[in-house]
Formats: sequence, C-alpha cells, structure tokens
Amino acid sequence: MTLVLKFSEQKYVDEIIKEKPNIITAYNVANHKDKIKIGTPFIILTGGDERYWSSGTRRPTPGIVGFGKVSTELYDVDKKGSKIKSFKFDIDMNQGIWLESAVDANFLSLIPRHTMHTVLVQQLKIRLIKL
Repeated sequence: MTLVLKFSEQKYVDEIIKEKPNIITAYNVANHKDKIKIGTPFIILTGGDERYWSSGTRRPTPGIVGFGKVSTELYDVDKKGSKIKSFKFDIDMNQGIWLESAVDANFLSLIPRHTMHTVLVQQLKIRLIKL
C-alpha cells in the first residue's frame, strides 16, 4: 500500500520545496500506525487548502513533489492510556525521488468523490495522512 503524506504548514512546505532534504520527518501522525513500516512507500504532497499563508504570501500550488520510503520504526510515540495519540517516523528520500516541479494535485477536485475513492483507495490502495 502507498500512503500520501501531506505537508500544509508554511515552514515545512518551504523547506521541502527549497531544500529537498534527504530525510523528511513526519510528525504528529495519529492514523495508520499499523500500516507504516520500514519500506512503506509514500507520495509527498505539499500545498494546503488555502490560497495564501497567514502572512499574506501566496501558497505554492498543492502538488505531488516526490516519492520516498519509510526508513525508521515509529518513534516519539505519545500515548494516552493504551491509545496512541501521535507518533513520528522518517522518510528516506535517498530511496525515492524528488520531482523537478510539483505535479498539480488540484485535478483530484475534478473527480467525483465516489470515483476518487474507488481509484485511490480500492484500486491503488492509497490512504491520506495530513500533517
């Protein structure tokens, strides 16, 4: 299964777009812990749902910017009782690829929700994790 990791905070989006780091840390993740293992492939998505950052500057167009693989076990696991609230893991981009420019993800809004669910979830087995 391939998972999608969406970065929507300005400091992380800027870092990913400008620096294209070798390692990306996924933070405050709370879903799909049973599906995230070393070697799990990820699609890296940046942008966000608003056109402008809170500072008033324009956000980059949301888009797919790369593909990588999980390189660590889950760490900094925050539990509340026996329930996991959040955790972190790293994605090694040396085992993946950065795209030269973002592939516009807005096309997804043109696909009817039912069709998108069928294609992304049932056929491609993709799940979205939003950070």
